[in-house]
Amino acid sequence: MRGENPHSYAYLCLHAWQSMGFDNATQGVCGQHLARFRKPADKPMVFCDSLGCHVGMSDDEVLPESWGGGNRVGGMSTCFADGHVAFVRLNGDGIVGLYADPL
Repeated sequence: MRGENPHSYAYLCLHAWQSMGFDNATQGVCGQHLARFRKPADKPMVFCDSLGCHVGMSDDEVLPESWGGGNRVGGMSTCFADGHVAFVRLNGDGIVGLYADPL
C-alpha cells in the first residue's frame, strides 16, 4: 500500500516547508555536515512520506489538528542521520516535533 503522496520516501530538506514554519538552516539535513548534528541518532534524514498508510490510516487522520488533521498515532519507516532505521510511531504533533527538532 502506498501513501497518498506519489513519492514513496522523502529526504528531510526543509527548504520547501518554510511556509509551514520550518527552517532548513537550523532544522533540516539538506546541505548539512554530519558533525553539525547534536544528536544524529535522533535526527530523521529519510522517511516514508505517508504518516498513516503503514498502520491502516490516511495521512489526514495523523496530521496535527493545527494542520486540519486528526492527530492520531501513525507510523513510518525512518532513517536517522547516524544511519540506523526505525519504525516511528507518533501522533501528528510528535512527528512534526521530531522533524522540527534543531540540529
